[in-house]
Amino acid sequence: MVVIMSVGFVSCSKDDDGKKEDEVSLLGTWSLKFGPNDYCLLTFYQNGTVKYQEYDAGEWEEEDIYSYTYSNGILRLTNENGKERETVEVISLSATKLVLKDWPDVGVNTFVKQ
Repeated sequence: MVVIMSVGFVSCSKDDDGKKEDEVSLLGTWSLKFGPNDYCLLTFYQNGTVKYQEYDAGEWEEEDIYSYTYSNGILRLTNENGKERETVEVISLSATKLVLKDWPDVGVNTFVKQ
């Protein structure tokens, strides 16, 4: 009986560990609204690139492509020519919200998954 219960606990423990290893993904499109008709989009792709787009006053104003890495709460961005690098703190990441510190603007910026 003890052996059977031990196997059950070990089995459950492995299931829990597997869930902890699954990280929430950055992949997809995230939106940040910063005015009545103004917002920006971040679209993360599996190939390690992210597209930043800004919609301001009824027009797409800006579009930048970065390569990125994400590890231990730090998002590292490098622009297309590889010369400009930014390090961004990820305050939190869930299936529906991405909270960045001081990027793209100063302060805490909360993106919503699209």
